[in-house]
Amino acid sequence: MRRRGTFGLVAGLALILVGFLLLARQFIPGFGLWLTLLQWPFYFIAAGVLLFFTGLLTGVPGLSVPACLVSGIGMIFAWQRATGRWESWGYVWPLTLTAIGAGMVLSALLGPRERRRTPLLNGVQLMVFSLALFFVLDALFGTRLLGAFWPVALVGVGVWMIARNFLF
Repeated sequence: MRRRGTFGLVAGLALILVGFLLLARQFIPGFGLWLTLLQWPFYFIAAGVLLFFTGLLTGVPGLSVPACLVSGIGMIFAWQRATGRWESWGYVWPLTLTAIGAGMVLSALLGPRERRRTPLLNGVQLMVFSLALFFVLDALFGTRLLGAFWPVALVGVGVWMIARNFLF
């Protein structure tokens, strides 16, 4: 199938889905309340999912990276909206890098098999580093998810950095 035709197919399906959601909101009791509870963070997540499926259907696995980033930001916003902890951007911003790493991993897995290893490893490394940075910043400024064991994140990244030199 031509790329233009595939993009038109994806865009058409997206418009149909949005139309059905808006119709359901108007005519199904309680459905509008469900959409209201999700509110604006849901739109970020939905946009990321739409980007991902667009890339999947058009044969452009590289769209996984921005798709994961947009959805990841939407998930952070959803958590902040649910908890009211808007100040958490001071320590949760590394999770955006984790989302980019997840997108790199997905892109590598969906892309050509012969060029898979390096992008896959780079994505995993970015995820490991950014998660460790998140836990360190969380310990310094946030809720201390790991409690007194937050230095374990530093040890884990150090072990990973040494091990990757021997394994890869």
